[in-house]
Parts: sequence; C-alpha cells; structure tokens
Amino acid sequence: MVTFPVLAQVWIPVGPGADRAYAAATLDTARGVAVRVGGIDGLLQAIGTTIEWNGNQWQIVSLSGPSNRRYSAMAYDPVAGHSVLFGGVGAPSDTWTWDGTSWTQVATTGPTARLGHGMVYDSVRQRILLFGGQDLAPLGSAIALGDTWEWRGGGWTQVASGGPARGEHAMCYDAVRDRVVVFGGYLPFPTNARLGDTWEWNGATWQQVATSGPAARNGAAMAFHAGRTRSVLFGGSGGALPFGDLWEWDGASWSEPFTPGPVPGSRDGHAMVYDPARDRVLVSSSNSQVSLDTWEYGLEPSFESFGSGCDSSRTALVTCQESNPTASGLTGQVIPSELAVVVGSFSQVTELAAFEIYTASSTGNPAVVAARIYPLVGQTPVASTTLAVGATPGWYRATFASPTAMPGRFFVAVDLSAQNVFVPESTLGARSSTFVRPSAGGAWVPSQIQRVPWRLLCPEALVPAIGRSGQPRLGTTYQVQVESAPVSTLAALTSGFSHRSWGGNPLPVPLPNAPGCELQVAAEITHFVMTDAAGAAAVPVGVPNSATFLGFELFHQWLVLDSVNVLGAIVSAAAKVVVGP
Repeated sequence: MVTFPVLAQVWIPVGPGADRAYAAATLDTARGVAVRVGGIDGLLQAIGTTIEWNGNQWQIVSLSGPSNRRYSAMAYDPVAGHSVLFGGVGAPSDTWTWDGTSWTQVATTGPTARLGHGMVYDSVRQRILLFGGQDLAPLGSAIALGDTWEWRGGGWTQVASGGPARGEHAMCYDAVRDRVVVFGGYLPFPTNARLGDTWEWNGATWQQVATSGPAARNGAAMAFHAGRTRSVLFGGSGGALPFGDLWEWDGASWSEPFTPGPVPGSRDGHAMVYDPARDRVLVSSSNSQVSLDTWEYGLEPSFESFGSGCDSSRTALVTCQESNPTASGLTGQVIPSELAVVVGSFSQVTELAAFEIYTASSTGNPAVVAARIYPLVGQTPVASTTLAVGATPGWYRATFASPTAMPGRFFVAVDLSAQNVFVPESTLGARSSTFVRPSAGGAWVPSQIQRVPWRLLCPEALVPAIGRSGQPRLGTTYQVQVESAPVSTLAALTSGFSHRSWGGNPLPVPLPNAPGCELQVAAEITHFVMTDAAGAAAVPVGVPNSATFLGFELFHQWLVLDSVNVLGAIVSAAAKVVVGP
C-alpha cells in the first residue's frame, strides 16, 4: 500500500474581491458557487444585495430579498437544495432561503434577533446548526449569547442553552469527526474581551478542547478542508489591526502550516468556504478599507526538478570569460593594424573554441577578416580562422576548427588592416589591455584602444534536462520531456512513487561505471522512446479524473544511452509531480 504525507498547500490569487465585510457566506454545493449576502461596504453602509462567485469574479445575482443587514449568518442545506439565512444587524428574527434564483422568507420566529452568530450544516444529522452571537441591545447593555438551535426545514428548535457565550466567532463543521468547531469570538462592552479558546459540539453538548493556538480574535473565518481533514482558520481582528495568519485544527491541536509563495493580506469579516469539487478553500475580501481580492487555499499542480544529471558526450559553447557584455555604441574608428586583446586567466587553462567581438563593417557591406589566437610571448598564432562581420553593429563570432587549450594569459586578435571593419571599441565600459602591430607582422606595441567588448566561448558538456509541457491536473495529460540529450538514441523515462527508496534500498544510488550519474527515483514504470535530431523526446502521462488522485505524488527521471562512459548511459535530474485540481 502506498501512503502519502499531508502535502504543503499554497495560496493562489484567483480574482478580484467584493466590497463587503461581515456578510453571510456559504457554498451552494449543488451549483458549485459561493454565495454572499449583505455586509458592510467601504463607506460602512449596510448592503442587501446577493452576490455569487463564478470562478473568476463576484457577480450581483439579486437586488431584492432580505433587508440590508450585516453580521448575519448562512449555511447551505444540500437535502433541501437551498441556502438558509438568519438574522444580523438591521434584521428582525427572520429566516430566509435562497435557491439560486430568488429569496423566500420562511420564518419569523425562532432564535432571538442577534448579530455575529455562526451557522453550519451538520451532514450526519442533516440539519443546520446555529450557535451564539450577540443580542441587538444598545452598546453597554448588549450580551453575548450561548444558545444552540437547529433548523430542520420546517422551523427552529433550541437544543442547548448553556454553551460558551460569544459573538463574531469562527465556526465550521468537521464532517470526518462529526464535530462543530468554534474558535475565538468577542464578549461585548463592558467586558470588551476577545477570546482565543476552541470548543466543539458533539451533537448534544459543548466541550472546551483547547485554550492555546491562534491569538485571541474576533471576525476570523473558518472552513473544514475535507481533503486535509482539518479545520482551516484565517485572519480576524485583534483590535487595532487585523491578522493575516493561517491555522489548521486537526481535532487535537492547532498548527500553522507552511505556505510557500504569495499570501493574502490581513483581513477580518471576510468570507471563507470550502469547495469540495476543487478541494480548495475560497477566501474573499472584507471591504475596500481592508482588502478587495479573492484567494484559494489548496493544492496547486506542480512539477519540480531535484538532484542533478550527468555529463553527456554532447557539448555546447558557453561564455567562459567576457568584458563589456552590454556594449554601448562604437567609437567609429578604423586602423591599418591587427588588434589583439589580452584575455585568459593566470591561474587556469582556457579551452577556447571561439570568441566574439562587438563591431560592424565600415563600408556598409559584409566583410571577412582574419581572427587568431596568440600566446603573450611570440608572434606566431596558435590557431587561426576568419570572422564574418555585417553592416549592423552587433556581436560577431570567430569559431576555430577545434578547441585550443591556452594556459594563463593570451591574445585574441582580429586583423583590421583592410580598414573595412570598425575598431571594436565601445563608447562606455570596462577597460582591457590591447596591443597592435602591422598586418605584415612585427612586434606588438601597446594600444590606446581600451573599451573592447569581447567574450570567450568554451565547450561544456551538455546534461540531459528534464521538463514538462502541460500541468498535472485531474483528467488531463501532461508531457514529461527531455532536452539536450544525445541525438537519435534510445531514452527511457523511469517513473515511481518514491525518491527515498526502491526495492528496500535507499535512493539515490550511484550507477555503476557512470561517474556522477545517480538513479534518484524508484524505477517502477518505464517508457521507451527515441530522441530526435535535436536530442529531445517526450512521454505523455495521463491523470485520472478522480478526486482520489488529488495530491498524488509521482517521480520521474530520464535515462539515455550514451557512449561517454563504460556503462553506456547517462541520466537527467529527477522531477517530483504533485497532482492538482
């Protein structure tokens, strides 16, 4: 049996927000849309419109229905097929349902009028649970409420009265453990206390289960992430400033998960719902005084390389030394001489295959001049070739028949005696030591030409590079690619479920008679292909369209035949794939 660890989740910005805080919010699972109604806008005015998230933006879907209200609560009833809204500031003790098209008032009795209460759907008992809040009495006489109610479709029933009184708390239903989870909240004036404890409802009683974890706060939001089997809490108000931290409750303790990449800004009074179809938590804005954006928290498909490959028999030219790589103009000189630039390093040998200079022909037509390598002492070139120069200022390359090993410092030179090519001197840049001499030969003498743009090109062994096209998402196919491999030869894509062990042996494992080459993934599946004339190949990998595979990890590595070593094979780096929605 293959088991997988709980994977790191990421925050993904998915679109703009909506200008409303402390609005009621829920997810209509039948239609796959998040619903928000009411709230406070950036001018601190109550709102009555209904909006829905279509996957890209929030859209107004109803201008009528419940009165303008804030600090209300809502939950979706999948059996009845509608969302149920209750209470809030600016509202009596009324209950409304939303079917995706219109609002219907279904009750005016039940819990007392209140604000900052919580509502969730209990999937085991198939009813909506309402807990807590604060009554609507004036400031100074308001009290926190600790009663618990159930909505069973025909009316409200009180099921407990002695719960942990509070308002503006975060609340969700853990469908795996069959528990309603409550965190934090607020006790009104004159107490003015923010709470930092955690309580759970087991269907009959409330029990305090933690007094440590996130800092005390109100106005936070929480949703149960079924894919991670954790209750996820984000944001809230600690007083002067809102929070921007993320916490997860596993039923025993709170933890702050690592979330690489960007994160949402701090906020309170925001919306937070779990979308089971995408296995992600949706977090949206509060109002324009705080934030106006929408994020998702969950798995994102990824393809990340790790480890390293080993050298092939193929080589490519790379810059091994340069000066003035961003050349700026030419001085426009011509000289009747051969120009040499001092290059190289005192402490190493340079295996020179080519060099480039920045210049242009002076006649407006292409020109060809001699290019040479000289030792610092001596007038006989070690290697010679030609340099073709065009009329447009740019980098032009002189390539030698084979690489030349040059110890220490040496000259690279171009013959400018025909005066049909401009002196390769930039108007700005670093200085180099240069020498000139007549084209017919003779002694080298120091030159006043200094700001020469040049680069040396040395051969470097290519390493097969692993890559991909497409994303490893449910119901799609991505391609695992290899590039820079030997051409027209057999390549094998090895895939497995681990990068730590294979067949009881630890990974990585060195390949015999192949220096620097290591097998880094369990070779449980192998696909054979031929590389093309460019040394590239690809293998398609299909991902089943099943939520079972969300977070599934797969590891890939290429092995390519090559006579560069005794084994006759080389490898690429490896890659880790995580399947996302």
